[in-house]
Amino acid sequence: MKTKGFLVLCLLVIALAGNAGASSVSCDAWAGSNLYVTDYYDPSQGGWVSPLFQQDYKTNTVSSSSFASQTLDTKAFFVVTETRETKAGSQDFLFSVGATSHISQRAGFGNLGMAVYGGASNAPMSYYYEDQNGDYQAAETTAAAEGDASGSVEWHDTLTVLSDTLPLGSEVKLRATGTVTGSSSASPIDFFGTAAGFGATFSAPWAMNVFSTDPVPTQTIEETLLVGNTYPIGGILGAHAYTFAGWNPMRLSDHVVWHVQDASAAADVWNTASFYLDVVTPGVYYTTASGTNYSTPVPAPSTLLLLISGLPGLAMVRRFRKQLLPFLHNLNAHSMR
Repeated sequence: MKTKGFLVLCLLVIALAGNAGASSVSCDAWAGSNLYVTDYYDPSQGGWVSPLFQQDYKTNTVSSSSFASQTLDTKAFFVVTETRETKAGSQDFLFSVGATSHISQRAGFGNLGMAVYGGASNAPMSYYYEDQNGDYQAAETTAAAEGDASGSVEWHDTLTVLSDTLPLGSEVKLRATGTVTGSSSASPIDFFGTAAGFGATFSAPWAMNVFSTDPVPTQTIEETLLVGNTYPIGGILGAHAYTFAGWNPMRLSDHVVWHVQDASAAADVWNTASFYLDVVTPGVYYTTASGTNYSTPVPAPSTLLLLISGLPGLAMVRRFRKQLLPFLHNLNAHSMR
């Protein structure tokens, strides 16, 4: 059985600094799926049949743009038909095994998203029938399937630190925040590691790693930069889903062999890997090659106006409540007479 690559998230520790030059502006998306079906026994073909192995990969790079997206769907599936003479006459028995993967990606400056799904099925493994002599026999075959979906999306930009009051070379502080929110699920959790996960690395220009297993999927770092200098910044998000269905000869309890009929795994981090960069030192600002402002968003004026307009409403509620209480008291006393 091939390596499943559950630790594919090690992609996230790639150094981003070497990917962006002084004018590099790009969004990149990579997706790949490995769908594997083991050797299977087919009496109609005289015995064991070679495995089915399908790979599909896509890459998408958009330069000098703010957005890149793509979708990848892959399927590997087959059906084995076995004909047997039963007490009721000739009868066909069907065995199916297959794997699927689905990957959706989007990349924008400061924001990344992915959704991956892997599925594998193997059903049923055997049929029992009554032969012409009235004895019970088994029509069966052996096969297994693996569905493996993984990919990454990334963006690269450059940052120039500026100030109208401080001289070139002055040390200033900037605060970077990287956050990833999403969900992952896998079923069943078996020996072969049906699993899903995701993680992200942000470079600003220091590295911050955020994974789905972190208790708080957010990191904030303050770093000292120099006025007048240009720095590469970027982010990369990776997600992985692996599934296995079939006989598992290694999963035994003395005489019990484990059989997984259907398995699925998914990770959903769509549009939720975000990067923010704020200036800490007064009198300092920055520009980027892409023209993107990575500052943490503040409430829109309409939102603030809505909050402010609600304050008189609260005061009116308080006054109304003061007037209502005596009225209710009098009404209650009148009703008890």
